[in-house]
Amino acid sequence: MSAYIVTDKTITAICEGLRRYNIGIDNPHGKEYRREDYYDESDEISNGYFAWLNAMHEDDIKSPRTGEGFSACGQALVNMNYKSVNARYDENDEPHKFQPTYNMKSGTLSGMTFREQYDEAQILGAIRCYEYQSCECREYHESGIPAALKRLTYRIAESLAEDKYGDNDGMGYYDIH
Repeated sequence: MSAYIVTDKTITAICEGLRRYNIGIDNPHGKEYRREDYYDESDEISNGYFAWLNAMHEDDIKSPRTGEGFSACGQALVNMNYKSVNARYDENDEPHKFQPTYNMKSGTLSGMTFREQYDEAQILGAIRCYEYQSCECREYHESGIPAALKRLTYRIAESLAEDKYGDNDGMGYYDIH
């Protein structure tokens, strides 16, 4: 198998999918607190939901819903891709700075240019390419990236099935009759 650094368009398509379906990349090495076990700074038990949630996710890569989170998510994907290629070829190249990259299109009537969103097929193709190029190192399998990409793939498949066939059992599943 060979491995290479994927383009920023590939990373952007994946981040776009993560944002569209509201999926973050969890850091499995982050602190794990259960709500009933959360203690605040004064060592007193706190049952504040948001305090618990913030503490649990303080080491997580931010959700790609914001511009800052989108770039952090993209950079995490770039970094992992470099780790994989470096592991494959026994190199030590530094990751480049991720720059979100879109296809631009001119409007027919307005003449203005606008950003084309990546469609589901492009996102699924980007995921497949990224996984193949980034799975060469142990860190990839220990990170939250494979789980996030699996959730994204599942959500896209679920969305496409619902768009085509509807939700015939009322619970988000399509039973083939």
